Amino acid sequence: MDQLHHPDGIAVSTDGSVLVADRFNHRVLRFSNGDASGEVVARGRGTGTGTDQLNYPFCVLVEPEGSILVADTHNHRVLRYRKGAVYGEVVTGGKGPGARQDQLHFPHGLALDTDGSILIADSGNHRILKFRRGSKVCETVLGDKGKGSSLDQMNSPMAIVVKQIGTMLISDFGNHRVLRLRRGAAQCKTVAGGLGAGKHWSQLFYPSGLALDMQGHLLVADHGNHRVIRVRTDAQANLFDPPAGLESPGDATLDRFSASWDSRAQAPRNTPRTPSRRVAGAITGELVMGGKNAGMDLDQLNYPCSLAAGPKGSLYIADCNNHRVLHLRSDAVVCEAVAGNRLSGTKPDQLSYLGSIALDSDCSLLVVDFNNHRVLRF
Repeated sequence: MDQLHHPDGIAVSTDGSVLVADRFNHRVLRFSNGDASGEVVARGRGTGTGTDQLNYPFCVLVEPEGSILVADTHNHRVLRYRKGAVYGEVVTGGKGPGARQDQLHFPHGLALDTDGSILIADSGNHRILKFRRGSKVCETVLGDKGKGSSLDQMNSPMAIVVKQIGTMLISDFGNHRVLRLRRGAAQCKTVAGGLGAGKHWSQLFYPSGLALDMQGHLLVADHGNHRVIRVRTDAQANLFDPPAGLESPGDATLDRFSASWDSRAQAPRNTPRTPSRRVAGAITGELVMGGKNAGMDLDQLNYPCSLAAGPKGSLYIADCNNHRVLHLRSDAVVCEAVAGNRLSGTKPDQLSYLGSIALDSDCSLLVVDFNNHRVLRF
């Protein structure tokens, strides 16, 4: 239990232990503080559809009472593992890929609503579902009208974060935008992007990781634009001009979050872009880091994929194709590298393409070192 094979999702339990979705081993492991080997908590008995089996799990989430939720992506279901249980319980799905309310199609992101309900980014069905305790089927929160770009449609939603007041923020990955849905609202609103893929300051290019800062503002890893932006989601607009002399982000590629949900580190393909300009009336983000083309300097990024908000307003950025994690202090202009050294490798001070990052209860940094098949603590 001291080996991993392309781990991806990571979560920290209330007792401080670390849960890892060991994707290609079709299992979830728990690592307690100081342990070199993990304990299997979601059974790795080969790929399969039994409740003691998984099929490329993507995301893990811990409920307040300690139960573990797993997005069993290629089995098109969500499982719950209660403390000490050998077998999981099917929360929803597991009836083949489909669009009924008791079916899922490549579920990816999971989140807990403020009332304890489970929110599911049902990516292949282009919808967000809510599963209330005691229910037998899910209810649609957003989408379920086919792939599209209107405000009641989505295109491969990947990540969900929930603010304390119950407002939901969704990475509408294939539509290059982030949506906001307030509790009780009849319709969502676009809070970032939504003007097609591009590098304008009012556009996004495959937004991946989402996080909330100390003030509750949204942080977005604008993956294909090699930048991180901040969006004040309660504002009507966030008008922002790039600083003088700042170059427009360079051409970008869809890499670890591609439509197949399985690709890794694809070779760049050049895509012509129009010059950066402000779009009248558009909601735009405040630049946090990057936006100077892909690069290895400490004020540049190369396909950021995951974010973790740290103490005192700081931010950790998984700089995927630079094989490093950067730390940006609230009063700093440039980042410092706290894990990795820009070169792909297997040494303790090297990383090779990143999955998720998180902070544990002691604010130590946890890094899913994807191509090295390991999780590191810094």
